[in-house]
Amino acid sequence: LEDITCLSSSLCLIVGGSGAFGAGDGIILRSQNGGDSWQTVPQIFNVFSTIDCFDATTCVAAGWNGVIYVSENAGSSWRSATAHTTSYFSDIECPTADKCFLTSTNGRIYYSNDGYIWLDLDLGNDISLTGISCPSSHQCTAVGDNGYMLTTTNGGRDWQENTQGFLTSKTLWICYDNYCGIEYANRINELECFADGSCLAVCHEGTYFLGDTLYPSWPSYKINTGQNLLGLFCVEGITTNTCYAAGSGGTVWK
Repeated sequence: LEDITCLSSSLCLIVGGSGAFGAGDGIILRSQNGGDSWQTVPQIFNVFSTIDCFDATTCVAAGWNGVIYVSENAGSSWRSATAHTTSYFSDIECPTADKCFLTSTNGRIYYSNDGYIWLDLDLGNDISLTGISCPSSHQCTAVGDNGYMLTTTNGGRDWQENTQGFLTSKTLWICYDNYCGIEYANRINELECFADGSCLAVCHEGTYFLGDTLYPSWPSYKINTGQNLLGLFCVEGITTNTCYAAGSGGTVWK
């Protein structure tokens, strides 16, 4: 199981699948009682990695080999769509009822206002993107290998990146252990950003970062585990935020 989204306090959807490199069977699970029980959505044959919803009825699931499926009835049934790529879709974020972004391992971000037709933004980046978070309709941050980040503050019309290690306005470059070389351990796996501009990013071997989109340097912290932190979900409160991180060994941290 790879990702979860909830349309209400009672209705939630989970996507995933089995098999290496997307070669196995996909799965979509649906709960209508807050997760007490789950039903398998039939006739799904593709492995999914991510899911999010435009609104209370329209959802998008994506994953291996460019697979995209759209539901217009809160996950009861699904229809296939395409972004005309065979890349792996790593994450999806739908900040408004008419805007969704997909990140991919080919370094591109795809945009759609309905889930069926996707525009390749082609930002000239070839670094694998692994996650995206949008705390508002106009501000989004996408992350990838080696702490690479792309940020938009105008709803996706323009994206700022770190170029050759030089910092530009509202652009982030994360290094740790005094090293910025490309290593798998430096990959940001999931990111959550909040309305105040702060962000939480989880990485491999229990490492996580806390920072602000206005500042280039984020301090790193470590959970007492060697597991890779692969998933992150946060509930934004009035005074505090509650976050859950899922690890490669099946453990969840709060």
